[in-house]
Amino acid sequence: MQTKHAPAQLTVPVLVAFMLAVSSCAVLDRVPPEVTRIVRQTVVVTRIVVRIVTPTPETPVTPRAVEVATVRGKLCYPSEGIPPMTVYARSVRTQATYSTHVEAGADFEIELVAPDEYVLFAWTDAGVFTEESRGGVYSCIGMFTGQMGYLGKAGVDLTCHDPEDHTPLIVRVEPGASVETIYVCDFYSEDSVPRP
Repeated sequence: MQTKHAPAQLTVPVLVAFMLAVSSCAVLDRVPPEVTRIVRQTVVVTRIVVRIVTPTPETPVTPRAVEVATVRGKLCYPSEGIPPMTVYARSVRTQATYSTHVEAGADFEIELVAPDEYVLFAWTDAGVFTEESRGGVYSCIGMFTGQMGYLGKAGVDLTCHDPEDHTPLIVRVEPGASVETIYVCDFYSEDSVPRP
């Protein structure tokens, strides 16, 4: 009975040993195989060059000072007393709105960015605008009402030709100037009063 043998399997170490044995039998006049070595190198830094770059100085940007004007005036109200109100000034050009709270019966003063043109108006409130608030505006009728109330008929300014006109008057302000005697007294046409 014949026994069959499985073919021999060579492992890597056996294969390497076999190749070395064969190479040792090589003829002497043959060129020896090339040997490549990997040598670890260390890099030594002998000089460090530091370059300091100084940025070119720029002209510092200084914020432009905001120029203001002061507007002072009086409030009216169609009642025996004048309730607390908030006075508003809205720029005709930018629609920016400035405000100041005014206690019951007091005059108002508000600083506005100048130069510009503003519409001045007021709404009654208790510190908060609500749907029950009542609004008034600086207009010809308001100016007449205010001047007659505060100064009497002799002090009425006749620059307004229609004392029944509810159209808001424009208040022009210049830097550093003070505008006086603005009467926010037209509480008779809320349709002409801007909303806060």
